[in-house]
Amino acid sequence: LTPNDRLAKRPAIGFNGSHYLVVMHQESLSPMPGKTLWARRVATDGSLLDSDPITIGTVNDDGVVSAVATVGTDFLTAWIDDVGGNDRQLFIRRIASDGSLPEGAPQMLADLDDSNAYGAKPVGLAAATDRYLLTWQDNGAVDNIFAQRVAADGTKLDTVPMVLETGNNIPDFGTAAAFNGNVFLAAWHGAGPGGISATRITTAGQILDT
Repeated sequence: LTPNDRLAKRPAIGFNGSHYLVVMHQESLSPMPGKTLWARRVATDGSLLDSDPITIGTVNDDGVVSAVATVGTDFLTAWIDDVGGNDRQLFIRRIASDGSLPEGAPQMLADLDDSNAYGAKPVGLAAATDRYLLTWQDNGAVDNIFAQRVAADGTKLDTVPMVLETGNNIPDFGTAAAFNGNVFLAAWHGAGPGGISATRITTAGQILDT
């Protein structure tokens, strides 16, 4: 799946009922410099649907971890990248079912403090029938776990992100999210001693567990 046998890692996979989308991160290694998020569509028989990889975007961080989900047709991918100094940003990009990119560039969804973060960490991404839920961790002056609903067309459904937990001792391990057909579930390593925290979130954006 990797273009030109370039070294790639940290794959993420989504399935829209018709075919798969595999997103991969190509490292910066000489003599093939450059860090890029690629995608390939794969048929259910394992054949490639794209003669050339889909270029989602260039990245700066060698440790970028992407996530992929689908509302049933198009896909959404999300990742956190280092954009300079201690500044990190959360990006999203839609990939249409036919492999095209509806927007001209990745969309910056959130600007993170993350001044106390140690490398890239997983983003939670789950899909309902007409919207997504993204969850992420921001370890700055105060540690926060955030959630944001995004419509199928990539627009924000929440004016400001939901705060799922805030504190000073949340381990820097990232988040996860899933959807059961009714409500979302977000999970992360909480500030408590060695425990995983979780909360349900409705598609309307109501946090059910505190």
